[in-house]
Amino acid sequence: MIVFRKKAAVVALSAVLLISMLSACGGKDNSQTENGSMVQGMVYVPEYISLPDDIGSVENISCFGDMIYLTVYGPISMGSGEQETETTEPDMEEAAFIPEEYGYTFYNMKTDGTELTRMEEYTPIDIPEDKEGYIHINSICPDGEGNLWVAETGRLYHFDASGNYVNDGTVAYLRKLDKNGAELSRADIAKYAESTEYFYIQSIAADNEGRLYMADQDQRIMAFGADGGKLFELETTTWNDSLITLADGRVAALTYEEGVVLKTIDPAARSWGESYSLPMNTSNIWTGSGEYGIYCSDSSYLLGINTETGETVKILNWVNCDIHSDSIINLSVLPSGEILCFLRSIDHFSDEYQVKFEMVLISERPADQVPQKTVLTLATLYTNYDFRAAVINFNKKNEKYRIEIKDYEEFNTPEDYNAGLLKLSTEIISGNVPDILLVNNLPYKQYIGKGLLEDLYPFIDADEALGGRDALMSNVLSALEKDGGLYQIAPYFSVITAVGSSSVVGPDMGWTVDEVSALMEILPEDTQILQYMTSSGMLYYLCAMDMDNYVDWNTGECSFDSPGFIKLLEFASKFPKDFDYESMEYVSEISLIQEGKLLLSMTNVREFEEIQMYEAMFGGKVTFKGFPCESGTGSAFSFSDGLAMTTKCRDKDGAWEFMRYLLTEEYQNSQRSWQLPTNKAAFDSTLEEAMEKEYITDENGQQVEVSKGGWGWDGLMVELYATTQEQVDQIMELIEKTDKVLSFDQSIMDIINEEAQVYFGGQKSAAETAAVIQNRVELYVNEQR
Repeated sequence: MIVFRKKAAVVALSAVLLISMLSACGGKDNSQTENGSMVQGMVYVPEYISLPDDIGSVENISCFGDMIYLTVYGPISMGSGEQETETTEPDMEEAAFIPEEYGYTFYNMKTDGTELTRMEEYTPIDIPEDKEGYIHINSICPDGEGNLWVAETGRLYHFDASGNYVNDGTVAYLRKLDKNGAELSRADIAKYAESTEYFYIQSIAADNEGRLYMADQDQRIMAFGADGGKLFELETTTWNDSLITLADGRVAALTYEEGVVLKTIDPAARSWGESYSLPMNTSNIWTGSGEYGIYCSDSSYLLGINTETGETVKILNWVNCDIHSDSIINLSVLPSGEILCFLRSIDHFSDEYQVKFEMVLISERPADQVPQKTVLTLATLYTNYDFRAAVINFNKKNEKYRIEIKDYEEFNTPEDYNAGLLKLSTEIISGNVPDILLVNNLPYKQYIGKGLLEDLYPFIDADEALGGRDALMSNVLSALEKDGGLYQIAPYFSVITAVGSSSVVGPDMGWTVDEVSALMEILPEDTQILQYMTSSGMLYYLCAMDMDNYVDWNTGECSFDSPGFIKLLEFASKFPKDFDYESMEYVSEISLIQEGKLLLSMTNVREFEEIQMYEAMFGGKVTFKGFPCESGTGSAFSFSDGLAMTTKCRDKDGAWEFMRYLLTEEYQNSQRSWQLPTNKAAFDSTLEEAMEKEYITDENGQQVEVSKGGWGWDGLMVELYATTQEQVDQIMELIEKTDKVLSFDQSIMDIINEEAQVYFGGQKSAAETAAVIQNRVELYVNEQR
């Protein structure tokens, strides 16, 4: 946690180990867990090691042997306001201790969390007295002998006699420090930054022969000798995210070449060496040990890769260990087999913005030595940061249940992005049905038709503590209903629509294809409806808005050969088939709107304040017109975390315990996602906050309303003030009149798009194309029922 104290004293490391009570992290040695069962065998248990409050903003971590090195950015000298005298009592509010200077300090400690020591002999690089600027520590790494390499870059400037800003360029150094922080050598590498305006060192790593490798922001890898002299340079064709030292002492770069790969460097040949393919969603890599030459992570698992066989093994599941993978900044596997992690995270469930730095030691224990919980499986094709944080928070607090995430996105490949969906569907057909589904990107309407999903209304109605249906946004629930049942809930929502100037598109929401076509007839010929919208893109949105009108999963009937759908095909064909983005000149959406050449802007309404941005963009009152749809209502709700309970769920009370947690006012107020809450009390709180004015007192003592912030892009800057009642009424009207959910079945959309391309290419008429789509989709739907 970042705090400021009166004295910058180093406090001894706390010996308190906060043991997280969990059932299992998953891994090769764990018994298979059935839905709703207790875990047996060996499980992974995390122990949180507290650090002193003085250890604040940790920016770099490196491990070598049994030592940990870290850099901390924060106040390095402190001052006070007024000086205290014998006759004057200081006003502690006005004369508070204020940090006068910020900078870096170095620490080292043992991997067991003991012997935390400040490296007192470290001195930062001085900025010349006639210059101003900054110098940051970009990366650190050990050299294999207990010393530490440090990469530092910054920029200098000064003001001339006339007060003009003068850029003095980039400074960049590679320094080697001993275990106490004393400088052993220094290499000025600023000359390698001359070819780029903003030079930045992404990562450094040392091999087992004393060479140092550096990756910068321009896809360059430079090799340096032990004295800091440059040896050679390599380039990657795409990004290079980081460098690591492998277990055998070689250095490798994480990059992308038709998939995520780790490319080793051959210093003898001064070229690239062997490459290792990594899982598609790899986000971090670390030095391997034992049978695994490489450790890596995706959003779900810590993975070990055997560099001899190429085999990838799941070691543990992060969420099941109550660890958020996005918070991990460093990892080492100790000789004991214990896993040492360093986390930097934001507490999303606190009223205050708090950044926490933590050490976590993960070890295996028999399952019967930790408190047991009923385990429920949640299947998904993707989980975002906030949702994983919610699962972890629930698991930590709930004494009876825990949720284990099974993310089928791991089965996707660069060649087949639908492999995960196929895997999940196959398992469901074979009877391996999860307890809960995160239905985003899933054909959940198909699941409703098959009777796989539980009606959630009985759970809501019986939940007096939640407040029943009255506690939730009624029109959002109505839009989610299917034949009177509720098969999906979500903590937040937004409205996908299209917005335009009321003076052009009219004041009323919603329109049909005929109405927008008639308007386009009287507008200038070069007017576009939506910027960069292709025929396939428009058809996608038109279908996703009205899919329930074309497919009935209960009866298997479809209506893609209707006159209305044929009209949609004809309307979509008026848009460009594609764009040559590389050769075309970029013109901003704002410029086109202000020149009267663009009718609509597509938007996803997530906040009340957004309407101010669109009023500024269009130069006056706007209308949320929506897409032109056969139903006439071209706006739809969108949910990032839609949840469904399966009828095969083995503990429905436990599943509802988790689902209702996401619907509570407490949860939705604590998260404040970039969407609108579905809990009515939380929604009202968000609305009240949006309408609350902020003031300052001017020189005349008068209260003057001030901006609450601003948005700006493409030359437009919008200062946001408290949302007015008129603006609120317009947003509320949009929400209240939206009566459907944006949804699609990937297989159906693939059929529609495939056949539509034939029509867009002029090989068939719209009616012929609609007939083919009707036959193919109806066959597919009835095969899946």
